[in-house]
Order: sequence, then structure tokens, then C-alpha cells
Amino acid sequence: YTAIILFPVLAITSGVVLGFREYNKDKNKISTEVTVTTDVVKRKIFLVSNDNYTIPITVNMNQRSTLQQEIMDVFDLLKTSSKANSKYVTGFINDNTKINSFNLENKTLELDLSNDFFDTKLNGVNIIEALTLTYLQFDEIESLRLLVDGKEVKEFNSTPLPSYLDYEFGINQQIYSIRDIIGKQKVVI
Repeated sequence: YTAIILFPVLAITSGVVLGFREYNKDKNKISTEVTVTTDVVKRKIFLVSNDNYTIPITVNMNQRSTLQQEIMDVFDLLKTSSKANSKYVTGFINDNTKINSFNLENKTLELDLSNDFFDTKLNGVNIIEALTLTYLQFDEIESLRLLVDGKEVKEFNSTPLPSYLDYEFGINQQIYSIRDIIGKQKVVI
């Protein structure tokens, strides 16, 4: 009767011991290889939704060696044929719009665009909000100065613009006419 109990217990114990021995035998030969890729950077861009809201989305972009190249890549993502478009959000810059020049000085990005920038059917406020907020996502940029063919844009689709656009311009403002903003004072809470 002892052999009936002792034999299975001995077999199980031997199996467990051999299993642990076999498992730990190659443990010192295991190597872990981790590959870190730094060629992709996440960027937040702002597009316009079908119901006229400025919507942030995060995109993965190839990391570039210069800030100027990243600015150009982001600009392409804001175009109407952008690969960032979906059935809910879309780029807002006419595909024919070109960057004539841009200059970054004292944390202000001066962006000079071609006249095609004005060729849009979208709400002008959303376009300015999205453009401004997209470029303010760069650590090196605190304000945006918008030019078209070398001339400062003082008004876009009947919306008056400040000389320097920053976070104070806001997001998703309901401006239907000039009367909505004339004579009102901005209050930050």
C-alpha cells in the first residue's frame, strides 16, 4: 500500500525537479534586445470638423533634422487633401496654397502664404484657430504672424485678426459677424 502512494509521489517530484532544472538550464543564455526608434515624433495638429469645430488630433510624423522641415510637413497635413483627413475632420488649407517664406524670430513664426490661402469655403475663424493652435504646439513658437504675398492679414473672411496670433485668439469661438466682437473686452478666467 505504501508503494502505491510513494511511487506516484516520487514520479511527480522527479518530474518537477527535472522540469525546473531544464527550465533554468538555458536561463543564462537568454538575451533581451530592445530597439528604440527615434525617427517618429508625435505632433498635435488641429483640423476642422464637418460641424465647424476646431478639433485637435495627434499624428505620428517622421522626425526631421530641422525645425523648418517639420514646419513644412505640418503645413502639408493641414491641406484639404491631407492624409490626416477622415470622414469627420478635414484639412482647411487649399491644396494650391504655397509657403512663400517663413521666419522664426523671438518665438514668433512669420508665415507668408500664397494668395490661394484665401480660396476656401470653410469658416474663417476655424481656419485661423486651427492654423494658430497647430503651430503653437511647437515649443519654439509662442505666436504666429500671418502674411499673404508679403502683406499682413488683418482680416480673414470678415473676421478681424490681431497682428500676432497666440492662445488668446481662442478655440471654437462663435463669431457670426463683426458685431459679435466689436466693443467686447476679452476676459480670462
